[in-house]
Amino acid sequence: MNQSYDVAIIGAGIVVTSTAHAMAKAGYSVICIDPLPAAGYGSTSNSSAIVRTPYSTLDSTALAWESLQQWRQWRTCLGEIGPSPLVEFYEAGMLYLNNGHDEAMENSLSHLTSLNIPWTLWNNETVAHHFPGFDMVSFAPPKRPDHPDFGEPSGVTMSGGYWTPDAGYISDPAQAAQNLKESAECYGAQFMFHTKVCGIQQDNGRVTGLLLEGSNVTELSCRIVVNAAGPYSTVVNAMANVQSDMLVQGRPLRQETCSLQRPESFTRITDQKAIVMDTDAGVYYRTEPSNKFVVGGTEPACDPLEWIDEPETLNKNPTDNWTAQVYRAALRIPSLSIPDRASGVADLYDVTQDWTPIYDRSCLDGFYMAVGTSGNQFKNGPMIGSIMKTLIEYCESGSDHDSHPCHYTLPLTGNRINLATFSRKRTATEGIGNVLG
Repeated sequence: MNQSYDVAIIGAGIVVTSTAHAMAKAGYSVICIDPLPAAGYGSTSNSSAIVRTPYSTLDSTALAWESLQQWRQWRTCLGEIGPSPLVEFYEAGMLYLNNGHDEAMENSLSHLTSLNIPWTLWNNETVAHHFPGFDMVSFAPPKRPDHPDFGEPSGVTMSGGYWTPDAGYISDPAQAAQNLKESAECYGAQFMFHTKVCGIQQDNGRVTGLLLEGSNVTELSCRIVVNAAGPYSTVVNAMANVQSDMLVQGRPLRQETCSLQRPESFTRITDQKAIVMDTDAGVYYRTEPSNKFVVGGTEPACDPLEWIDEPETLNKNPTDNWTAQVYRAALRIPSLSIPDRASGVADLYDVTQDWTPIYDRSCLDGFYMAVGTSGNQFKNGPMIGSIMKTLIEYCESGSDHDSHPCHYTLPLTGNRINLATFSRKRTATEGIGNVLG
C-alpha cells in the first residue's frame, strides 16, 4: 500500500512533534513515523528538560530566550489542544558557579548582555544566603572517586556565581511531546507508530518517499522528508546517502542522570525550585516538584565519553558514572544523602562535535535534518518546528541556504537569528570544554 503526503518526518520526540505542529498548522499534509509506541517515548522522555539561556553563540542564546517565553505561554503556543493535560513550566532561576576559569561562561555572559537577558553576579556570601548548604571551595579539575586526590580542595575558593533569574524546567518532557503531537493532530498531522523506516527513495537528486516495515503501509510518497530520528539520525542519513558534504555530524553518546532525595539544606527556602551548573565539580543538579533531586554530569575530562554506535545495545542500568556524579555533587553539598541503591535514568544524546544542533537542508533536495541535538535542545522544543518550517519553505522556494543563509525573526522577542549557526557545513570546534552547549 502506498500513501502520499507533503511532508514525512522520521521520529516522534520533541523535535518531531514540534515540526509536525508547525508544518500542519501551515496547511501541509504531514505524517510522522516512529518504531516506538508513542510520542516522546524515546530519549525525549529521559531529558533533564532544563530551560536556560546561556549559550556559546549569540544565535543559540537568542533562540533559547525566545523558547523560554514560549514555555511560559504553552497554551497559547500550542493553539489547538488535545485531551491530555498540559505540562507545567516550573520557574526556577539558574546559578552557574564560578571558579574563575570558565571562558565558555564568560563568553555566554556577553551574549546575555547584548540581548538584554537579565543576569547577576553573586559573591560567595550571596550564594551562601540562598544556598546555605554549599561548600564554596574549589575542587577543580573534577576527578573520579577512585582518584587519590578526589575530594581534596584545589587551594582556591570559588568566586561566587552567575545568577540568571529566567530559567526553569518541565517535569514531564514526554508529556510536552504528547501535547505537541495532539495539537498537531488537531491541525491534520498523522502519526504512525510501531513502524520503521528502512529506505529513502529518491529520483534525479530529489527525495521521493520512504520505504517502511512494521505496518500495512510499505511505501510513502512525499516531496519533503525531515530526519529527526535522534540517536538513529546517523543511520537515517546513511540511508539517504547525504553525509558527503557534512562537516558536522552527530553520534550517539550514553548519558546518565541520578535521582536522589533533595537535601534539606539545598536552599534557604525549602520549597524553592533551583538549577545549578557546577563545572568545578563536573555536575549539574536541579530540584523536582516533589522531594526529588536530579544530578547529571557536565562531561568533565576525567569522565570517558561512552559512544554507542548501535543504539539497540544501550545499557540503561546505572554504572560507575552514577557514583562519580553523585559523589562529586556531595562535595559541593555535604548534606546530600547517598542511597545504597542507584536510581536514575540512562539514555542517548545525539551529539555533534561542538554540541550544537544541525537544523539544515542536505545535499539531497527535499531531505532536511533536525539532528545532533546534543542533549540541550529540549528547551527549544516550542521553536524548532517554526525554524524548520521557515528553513524548508526558504529552500523549497529556490533559495540557496548554503550560500545565502536563511534568517529568522523570533516572533515574541523580535531577535533575528542566522540559521547558518546550525548548518551542516559550519566550522565546528570539537569538544565540550570550549562551548556551552
